[in-house]
Amino acid sequence: IPPDVQREDTPPGAIVRLGSSRLRHAEPVHSLALSPDGSRLASSEGRLVRIWDTTSGRLVAERELGTSECHAVVHCFGHGGRWLVVDSAEGRLHVLDVEDGSTIVRWDYPAERPSLVASDGEREEFLAQIGSAIHRVSIPTGESAPPLESREFRSALTFARSGRWLLAGNQITGIRIVETATGALLRELRGTSADKLASQRNVVTLAASPDGRWVAAGTEGGTVVILDAEAGVEVAEVQIGGFYVEGLEFDSNDTLVATSWNRLVHRIDAATGRVLHRFDGFDVERGGWGHGQGYHRLAVSADGSTLAVSHKEGSIHLFDARDPHERLPWTRTRHEEPVDWLATSADGSRVATVAGNISIVWEIPSGRPLARIRSSNDLLGVAFDPAGRTFRTVDGEASRTYDAETWRELGVERREPRGPTGRYRCVSHDLRIFECRVEDPDGDRNRIRVRSPGSNALLLQ
Repeated sequence: IPPDVQREDTPPGAIVRLGSSRLRHAEPVHSLALSPDGSRLASSEGRLVRIWDTTSGRLVAERELGTSECHAVVHCFGHGGRWLVVDSAEGRLHVLDVEDGSTIVRWDYPAERPSLVASDGEREEFLAQIGSAIHRVSIPTGESAPPLESREFRSALTFARSGRWLLAGNQITGIRIVETATGALLRELRGTSADKLASQRNVVTLAASPDGRWVAAGTEGGTVVILDAEAGVEVAEVQIGGFYVEGLEFDSNDTLVATSWNRLVHRIDAATGRVLHRFDGFDVERGGWGHGQGYHRLAVSADGSTLAVSHKEGSIHLFDARDPHERLPWTRTRHEEPVDWLATSADGSRVATVAGNISIVWEIPSGRPLARIRSSNDLLGVAFDPAGRTFRTVDGEASRTYDAETWRELGVERREPRGPTGRYRCVSHDLRIFECRVEDPDGDRNRIRVRSPGSNALLLQ
């Protein structure tokens, strides 16, 4: 972790920050958007909107907008990436200056929240789709032309080709390409559905390649279907797993990036459906670097240079869209989930933090991460031996001992993972495991008894 990053936001009296607050929200990220050149990233969490520098991960600006009942939504950058359109969820779209977060202009929309907002990245205007109407709003006046009405605009899922098209449809057998300037139906695409389950036919997200040759549909069943936009037929299908496709974007004319809930991020060849690579560090079993919540929001810059994905616990990770390795790898050196507890070595030179099934050991006072240890189950405890030569972890199934210099596993002791209903495993501060029973001898449901697993002797009540 760069020294200047470790020193940021450190409260008075603190020696060092363990991990970084860059590219991080306290709650799940609700929306993401990248500037056309990939140099700025916008994200939202609740009412909070943040703008980040993608080269360093530095926070550039932040604003609180809207009400506590609704999420603010970042939609798109415009005018060469100099402003950002945000829905404040109070009947108003804000256009923000990306350098300081100040409002350039506001537009009060006439009915329900816009489903889609788009800009071509260069013009001083944006488009907003509300129901069956497209509104064209000028910047910096905030004035809108009379809306264009068309029944074809309904069930639209995304703008494409810099706002010139709308892609609509909720079944792969009837995906429509609609011209936003006229409301005319340009083309209807028909994917194959005879052999598909209902969930694999239901479309939840759509994307089009920059040149308009390909259209991709993500389904509820975790399938990406790729269609030839000119011929109107399905050309490839790839199963990426998970419950449904969360994010889908083209990063070039011939390749797209897709992510599904609780699964991996894939880069896919559009012509064949072949997976070119999976982005580094994502864990199929636990949903991303050993954590169960997974990755869900996805954004790709218009020039195809930058990919951003967000974790459901609030962190954001950046990649070069054509490279499976993370752009700022030190952002991975932190916990994705809240820290449950920590342990220190006897001499105070090391601190181990625990969150879920991950333990990170840090050097003090440098704050340098020494080891990242992952268990197959949530950890119940960690501890250093008094001499500082070994480090031990305990989960519900096993106790493992590691060399505290090389972090090589020295041994493992298997344990019964869990007793019958009403019996659980608990761990003491020195990592001895005991059996904890919820007993009800006198109708008192608040009584807990801790017994030795060997002798069944009552130790604590």
